[in-house]
Amino acid sequence: NTAFSTVISHEYGHHIVNELGLAQGAFGEGFSDCVSILLYDTTIIGQDFTTSGGAIRNPATANQQYPCTSSAIHTCGQILGGVVRKVRTNFNAVYTSTLALDTARQLFVDWAQITAGGQGLNSAHPTTAIEMLTADDDDAVLANGTPHYCQIAAAFASHGISSPSLGLKLAFSFPDGLPEALAPDSTTPVRVVVSPNGATPLSNSGFLYYRTNSGASFTSVAMAQTATNEYMAMLPAAACGSVTEFYFQVNSTSGFVPFPNVGC
Repeated sequence: NTAFSTVISHEYGHHIVNELGLAQGAFGEGFSDCVSILLYDTTIIGQDFTTSGGAIRNPATANQQYPCTSSAIHTCGQILGGVVRKVRTNFNAVYTSTLALDTARQLFVDWAQITAGGQGLNSAHPTTAIEMLTADDDDAVLANGTPHYCQIAAAFASHGISSPSLGLKLAFSFPDGLPEALAPDSTTPVRVVVSPNGATPLSNSGFLYYRTNSGASFTSVAMAQTATNEYMAMLPAAACGSVTEFYFQVNSTSGFVPFPNVGC
């Protein structure tokens, strides 16, 4: 009478950990929760499991932080479960929901092949972030970021784990602020200032990326450079009630392009 789908998949996760030759403990609990989270695209382990109608765990809402202060392995396992769920939801910012889920699943499988597991009661820790970024990397140089650095780093940060800093990057600031609302049917100017932060900005290389339909491809348009390392972006006119997503990109003289994703 406990054959709940997410419970079964969780227990299968323990089998995978065993086959990988890794220690169980908090890591095994967290890894196994991740199997359920990604297989069924849910935050909940054991929906309506208890006689009162409650779930066994919800790593996303538990918000367990590193380092774990509990001695309970199921509690500490929720650091890893929460991180992986956050990675999956962060991918929604750049992909359709289906592709975001597929990408998160593949990243998890790739990471599982190289992880050394947990550290004591910490199911996830700073080395876990390095491992996951390594699995995501596409050029064997972590210093210049990875295709999903922003989403992955933000997921780990939400659970108290810092990711390796990018070796070459630029800092963006907005002297006039960023608009929280756009006037309908008219363009909205945004002043963008970029500063060296390990890399040197490349002149006249600024672009605005925007979309008005979530899940659609972003449209790029060059920003007008108004002064050294300063640009004026014009957010496009949109119909009343629509939602506009946007980000900015500037190249550096070293050739590195900062990753244009939410949270970075």
